[in-house]
Amino acid sequence: MKKITHLFFDLDHTLWDFDTNSRQTLLALYATHALQERVGADFEAFFRAFQKTTQGLWQAYNDNQIDKEGIRYARFRRVFALLEADPDTVPVDLESQYQHLCPRQPALMPYCVETLEKLANSGFHLHIITNGFEKTQRTKLKYSGILPFFQTVVTSECTGFKKPAPEIFWHALQKSNCQIEEALMIGDSLDSDIKGASLIAMQSLFYNPQRQTFILPQGAKSIHCLRQIPDNI
Repeated sequence: MKKITHLFFDLDHTLWDFDTNSRQTLLALYATHALQERVGADFEAFFRAFQKTTQGLWQAYNDNQIDKEGIRYARFRRVFALLEADPDTVPVDLESQYQHLCPRQPALMPYCVETLEKLANSGFHLHIITNGFEKTQRTKLKYSGILPFFQTVVTSECTGFKKPAPEIFWHALQKSNCQIEEALMIGDSLDSDIKGASLIAMQSLFYNPQRQTFILPQGAKSIHCLRQIPDNI
């Protein structure tokens, strides 16, 4: 059996702290656009509505029920509607400002840089497989300072396939010149990352910081901290 030498990471919620970065962005926009007056809710309620809406839209995107433009058109309109505010009162540039500011936020998941440095110094080849959009995901990698760690970055937008589709995993393996026996997928989504890896018999490591109880595919392992990666390869 060949030794694992290539590590493929999901980005959002695995390395890049989506919730913290979204929160910081929305705090600024909430104040700039006086959103409390528009939606009649405090920031915490607004943020919860945003999280619920975004999660639903991304699930629809992964299920091919909506595209990038649809997400960006619908997101804040749905947030307003969820808070029983008029969607037609959404500031016209709110989404574009969010798209500009959020990917430039630098927050990473705990021990991210420390772990990537250790893995790179140990000789592992590091890669990204993400269902995010090409420009946005590369901006996140750049402004968070972790882009230099990765030899290849594969997005669903550039391949035309979304995790868990086998095609995006095969594309990543081919692009990285990696054999399946040498590869390990690391991600926080059972449906996208772990299921996708299992569909091509690729080994996987489920990042589960909340320590929730799940049934993993045969051969998959689980960790709750990124520092556990080196001991589980």
